[in-house]
Amino acid sequence: MKTTTMLDQLSDLLNSDKRKRKSKRKHLRALLKDLKKRQKQLEEKLAHTDDREKRHKLKREIEIIIEQRRKGIRLYKELRNN
Repeated sequence: MKTTTMLDQLSDLLNSDKRKRKSKRKHLRALLKDLKKRQKQLEEKLAHTDDREKRHKLKREIEIIIEQRRKGIRLYKELRNN
């Protein structure tokens, strides 16, 4: 292994800001995955629901999850690019 490669790896380990961003990105990715799973469950439930009030409530909850996922994806891309 070349000296420059070893120095780069060492600086990565010592750079706490980069480690924090990586950790945050990892956590955010898992959270986005869970939100997507929850969205799919609600959409399936919506497809099988006939009650008008329940459908309205489910649609609203799905819209909220979609918007939160969009915000999370934007943040994830920012963290990845920095």
